[in-house]
Amino acid sequence: MYKKSLFFLLSFIIPIFIIPISLEAQHFPFNVYTTQDGLPVSQVWTVHQASNGYIWIGSYGGGVTRFDGYNFETFMRRHGLAHNMVHTIYEDSIGRLWFGTLGGGICYWDGREFVTFNKDNGLPGNTALSICEDREGTIWIGLSEKGLACWDGKTFRSVTPDPDQNISIFSVQSLCLDKDQRLWVGANSGLYLYDDGRFYDYTDSLSYPPDVPRKTVIHLYQDRSGKMWVCTWSHGIHIFDGNDFYQLPYLDTLKGNVVWQILEDSSGSFWFASDDLYYYDGENLNRFSHKQGLAEGVVRGLIEDHEGNIWIASYGGGLTKKGRMLFVSYTEEDNLVDKNITAICEFDSGAYLFGTANSGIIGMLQNDASQLNPHISCIKKDDTGDIWIGTRGGGIGVIKENKLTDILNSEHGFLSNYVNEIFIDWDGMIWVATEEGLYYVDPTTYEAERITDLMSINDVIRDDEGRLWVGCSRGLAIVDEEDKTYQLFSTADGLSDDYITCLEIDKDGNLWIGSSYGVSFYHNGTFSVPESLIDPLYGKISFIQFSWDGNIWFGASHGVYRYQPDKEKLIHYTTHSGLAGDETNPGAVYIDSEGYPWFGTTQGVSCFNIESDKKNALPSPPVYIENFQVFGRDYFHPRASSQSLAIRSRIKSRSATQDAVFFEKAGANITKDHHQILDHTQHYCAFEFIGLCYSNPNSIFYQYRLKGLNDEWITTRHQYVAYSNLAPNSYTFQVKAANSDDVWSEEPAQFSFTIKAPWWKMIWFRFVLISLVVVGAPTFYLYQIQRIKTKNAMELEREKDNLEKRRLKEELDRARVVQTSMLPTEDPVVPGFDIAGMSRPATEVGGDYYDFVWQKSGRSPQSRDQAPPLHIIIGDVAGHGMSSGLIVSMCKSCVYMYNQVKKKPEPALALQELNKMIIRTSKERLLMTCVYARLDINNRDILFSSAGHPFPFHYKAAEDRIDEIELCSFPLGVPEAEFQQKKIHLNCNDVILFYTDGIVEHFNPKREMFGFDRLERGLKENAHLSAATLRDRLLEAVEEFSEGNPQDDDITLVVIKVKREK
Repeated sequence: MYKKSLFFLLSFIIPIFIIPISLEAQHFPFNVYTTQDGLPVSQVWTVHQASNGYIWIGSYGGGVTRFDGYNFETFMRRHGLAHNMVHTIYEDSIGRLWFGTLGGGICYWDGREFVTFNKDNGLPGNTALSICEDREGTIWIGLSEKGLACWDGKTFRSVTPDPDQNISIFSVQSLCLDKDQRLWVGANSGLYLYDDGRFYDYTDSLSYPPDVPRKTVIHLYQDRSGKMWVCTWSHGIHIFDGNDFYQLPYLDTLKGNVVWQILEDSSGSFWFASDDLYYYDGENLNRFSHKQGLAEGVVRGLIEDHEGNIWIASYGGGLTKKGRMLFVSYTEEDNLVDKNITAICEFDSGAYLFGTANSGIIGMLQNDASQLNPHISCIKKDDTGDIWIGTRGGGIGVIKENKLTDILNSEHGFLSNYVNEIFIDWDGMIWVATEEGLYYVDPTTYEAERITDLMSINDVIRDDEGRLWVGCSRGLAIVDEEDKTYQLFSTADGLSDDYITCLEIDKDGNLWIGSSYGVSFYHNGTFSVPESLIDPLYGKISFIQFSWDGNIWFGASHGVYRYQPDKEKLIHYTTHSGLAGDETNPGAVYIDSEGYPWFGTTQGVSCFNIESDKKNALPSPPVYIENFQVFGRDYFHPRASSQSLAIRSRIKSRSATQDAVFFEKAGANITKDHHQILDHTQHYCAFEFIGLCYSNPNSIFYQYRLKGLNDEWITTRHQYVAYSNLAPNSYTFQVKAANSDDVWSEEPAQFSFTIKAPWWKMIWFRFVLISLVVVGAPTFYLYQIQRIKTKNAMELEREKDNLEKRRLKEELDRARVVQTSMLPTEDPVVPGFDIAGMSRPATEVGGDYYDFVWQKSGRSPQSRDQAPPLHIIIGDVAGHGMSSGLIVSMCKSCVYMYNQVKKKPEPALALQELNKMIIRTSKERLLMTCVYARLDINNRDILFSSAGHPFPFHYKAAEDRIDEIELCSFPLGVPEAEFQQKKIHLNCNDVILFYTDGIVEHFNPKREMFGFDRLERGLKENAHLSAATLRDRLLEAVEEFSEGNPQDDDITLVVIKVKREK
C-alpha cells in the first residue's frame, strides 16, 4: 500500500514541494530521553535489555542505569559498581549482568550486589571493552591492555597465541561467538578466529588499502543466517559468508565510514550505529539524524527490545527509542508548504488532495488555483468525481477533471462565504454548513438556497430515515428542508455539550455527536453518553470517522483515539506513536480507497499503518512487585543490600519537571518464594509494582487482589496499593498487567505474608483457658448460689445503670453542642475571595473538622491591603463519637495557640505540632488526616501542607481544567511523620476545593461509590457559581446519587474562589 500511495502522492506533490527520496526515512516515532528525564549523563555508550525486561544503560561517567519505562535508577561506583565509565553490558546464562568498564575492570550484578574483578583479584587488565559467554559457561573478556582473557568461575587467565604463530593481538575491541562456538576476536591489530586452542589470522582477508598501518576491527556481529559482519575503523563493513569476505555496498554513504555496532531486527533489516543512525533493508541504505527526531551525538549502541522497539545509545545525546511504525507522517521537515492540514481527499486516480489552513490546496491541478481562497476548511468528492472545496471566507471552489472551474460565493445566494462543512447525501444533493445558516446547492446551476437561519453551523448529515441533522453552536437540530423549520436539542435532552462540532452515522443508523466536551450517542429517540468514553474523551472532538474494520476514530486536541465497540476498547495515539501532531483539525479525516485512515493535524498529515498495527501486536508485559511496606517503611524491600544504594528519578510525563531524587536500597524484585511473617500490630501494608511496556507505558493498567481478604480482581492504572487494619491471617498479594493491545501478563507477580494472631487468640492460650474452666467446675455450684444471692442486688444496680445511661446521654448531647460550637458559625468575609464551608457529621459527635483562623488579629479585615493571612484547616479523625470529638477539640485549641504564638506560622510546622500533640494525648493511637493551608490575600498565594488527606482540587479558570494538589505524607498520629509544603498562585475565578473522604466514599443502594471523578466533574460544571452555591450543588449531587442511602461517614467541604477584579 505504501509504495502505491507514495507513487500517487509524488505524482502531484513534487511540483509543489520536495519529498525526501525514501519514505522509510520520513518520520519514525523517536522518543528521546536525556538528563532532564532522569539519565545521569548524556554520554550514553551502550544499551541492553535483560531477560526480565528491564533496560540497562551504560554511560561515560554516569555509571549504569536501569529503566522500566517510568523510572531511571542509577548505580555508580559508590553503590558498588566497578567504575562509572561503563563500556559494555552482557547477560550470562544464569541471569547475571556483566559490566565492562574503562579503568575499573569488570563486575557482575546478581540482583543483590555488585561483585567486582580487577587487577587486584586476578583480572589481567582494568579496561574491558567486550564480554561474552560460551556454552560451557566460560566468560570471555576483551581487554584494552592485555588482549583476551577468560574466567572459568574461579580464576582468570590470559589467552595468547602460541609463540610459533607469529601473531600479536592487542586492544581487543569486540568478541563474538558464532553458531559453531568459535570465538571471533576484533582488535586494533586486526581480525582473528580462536578455535580449539589456536588463533587464526583473518586480517589480510579484509579489503584494506596497502598503506594502512593499523587494521582496526571495532565490532563483530553474526546475523541469523550465520553471516559474520565485521566493522572496521574508517573502511566500512565486511561480511564473511562462511567461505569468503566481501564489502557491503554504499560504503561512501556511511558518514566517516565507521560503524560502532550492528543490529538485525525482527524483520530481518539491519541498523548501523555510526555518527548517525542507518537502516539497511537489504537493498537501500537510509540515514537518520537529529533532523528526523534522533538525539544528537554519535550513535554508539543498538538493541531491539521484546516489543520490537529499537533503542539507540548516543554519545552526547542520551537515549532514543524508535517505536512501532504505526503512522506514516509528513510535516514541515518534508517541505510541506503548510503543515496545518485541514482537509484530505483522494482523486479517482489515487492521488491525494490536501487542504491547508493558510496556503490553499496541495495537489496537482491542470490550471491555476490561486484565485481560490487559501483558507481551506473541507474537501468533498461527489459521485461524479467532482470535488467541492470549502473555504473560510472565499466560498466554495469546484474542481472538474483536475481543473478549478467555478467559485461559488455570495453572488450565488450565500449570505456568508465562511464555509465550515460540505455534505453530499446519497441523492447527490449538496448541503453547505456556514456561519450564516444551512444552504442547499443545486449541483447543476450552482444556485444556493438558504434552508435555516441557525447560525454557526459546524456539520450537517442525513440519517437512514432521511432526517437532516445539523450541529451548531446552540446544540443539535433536526431540520425540515420543506418548511425550513427545525427542532433543537441541548444538554437538557442528554447531549454532552451544546456546542456541536461534528456528526457521523454508523452502520446501524445510530447518530454519533461530537461536541466541545466529549461525545454523545443518539439511538431510538434517546441521547446518551457512552460510559467507556466519558473520561478519556473529555475535551473538544474535532471529527468522528468509521473505518472499514468497524473501528471509530475520534480526533481531539490531544491526539487521535481509536474505539473498538465490540471490545469497548479505546486506544490513544499521539506524537509519541508517530502522529504528525497532537492537535487535530475539524473534519480533517479521510478513509482512502484502500481503507487506510488519514488525519490532518496542525503539524502535518498522517496515515495509519493498518498492516503494521496487525503485525506488531505487543507481547505480554512482565509484571514485578518492587516494594513491600509496613506502616510506610520498607519492612522487606526487594532491593535490600548493605553495600549498594541507588539513585532513582521518576518521570511522570515528557512535559513534567523531574521529581526530586531520592535514595533507596537496590536489588532484585520480589519473587514468589518470598514469605514474610508480621505481628498483629503490623496491619498497615502497601505494595509498589510495575508492568514493563516500553511501546506505550502510559497505557499499562493492572489488576490486583489480596487473597485472604478478597478474591476479586480490582482494576487500576496506579502502581501502588495500600491495605489497612488487616486481621491476623495468611495473605497472598497478586498483581498482573495488561498493555494497550489488551494482552495480559502470562502469570501474576505475587508476594505472601502472614500476620500472626495476638497471644490471647493463640491455641495455647485457649488450651490454658479450657483447663482453668475444667479445674474450676467444682466451684461452679457455689458460684450459682452466690449469683442467686446477688440477683436482687443486681436489680438495684440495673436501675442505677439506667440512671447512669440517662446521665451519659445528657453528657453526649452536651458534647455534640460543644463539637458544633467548635466549627465556624459563618463563612469568613475575605476581600477578593469568596469562601464557604460546611460539615455534616454522620453521628452525634463527628470526626470531621474545619476552621478559618485569621493570623494574629482573629478578625476579618476591612480591605485587601490590611488583610493578614487566613489559615484554613480541614481534617478527618478515624472513627466517630466522643474520642474523635476530643481529638478535634484538642486540634482546634492547638491551631489557635500556634497561630497566636508564631510570628509567621508555617503549615508544615503546624502539622508537626499537631502530630506531637495527638501522639502524646491519644492512648488509642487514633489517626487523623489533615490539610493546613495559609492564604495570602494580597498576593493570591496559598501555601499547603497535608497529612495523608485526600488531594485538594485546583480549578484553573483560564485553562478550564482541574489539577490535583499532590502532597504525599502519613496521617497525624504516625510517629516521626514528616510533612511537605507546596505554594500555588491563584488567578481570577480559580477555585480551590477541600473535602474529606466522606463525600467520595458515599455509596448508593447499588454499592456504587460517588468517587473522585463525579466530584471533579461537579466542580468543573459549577465552577462559575459562587462558593456557597458550588458547595450546595456538590451536596445535592451526593444526595441525588445516594438515592436515600444513609450517610456512613462525615462530609466536610471548604470552597475558596477568587473573585473577579472590578
